[in-house]
Amino acid sequence: VCSSDLAATDLLGEDDPAFDMEPEQRMYAAIYGKTKGSSDPLRGGISDTLVRLAVQEELLEATVGAGFGSALAYRVVRGVLGPSWKRWASVDRLLPTLAEAAPDAFLEALGESLAAQVDGVSMLLHQVRSTSHPYTGLLWALERLAFLRPHVSAVIDRLAELASRDTASHNHVNRPMNSLSSLVLPWLPQSATTLDERLAIVDRVAARWEDV
Repeated sequence: VCSSDLAATDLLGEDDPAFDMEPEQRMYAAIYGKTKGSSDPLRGGISDTLVRLAVQEELLEATVGAGFGSALAYRVVRGVLGPSWKRWASVDRLLPTLAEAAPDAFLEALGESLAAQVDGVSMLLHQVRSTSHPYTGLLWALERLAFLRPHVSAVIDRLAELASRDTASHNHVNRPMNSLSSLVLPWLPQSATTLDERLAIVDRVAARWEDV
């Protein structure tokens, strides 16, 4: 079990060296040898396996005991998602899957990264270029978790905090405020909430984040 944890964490937790380059130069990362050591299909396969282990863990009870899959997913996701924005950018495409595998671990790590201020995940909001949007996976992950009632409140808080820090000038449509708005739409809400809950969410966000 320990070796599985370490192998998965090492493969998924590799920072993409392209993010050591200036944003305008990242499209040329492969030319300069700035590539990850493992392939995207391999990393995606590991992420998918974590989800399967977590959501179908009852099938493993007879051999490894109860809670094995979700515990393994929690440890791996917490090990992969550190405070640095470069780590979150490096696993951007995997974030929806990692969030599904271990929602609590994902939201805890995101909260810690937000607390890191300019070194944390909010720096992704200022990395957008015409060929790169390294926070799209983060927003998709939060939108996915908004359909899980136990996590709606935490998702709202994380999105509101991201929206309050989104001051970059670009025309990319997929932004934290748009994601946040989609969760509380009166006609087609993209979240597991009732109308009264959505009204309470709007009041809470307006009171805590006045600029959102």
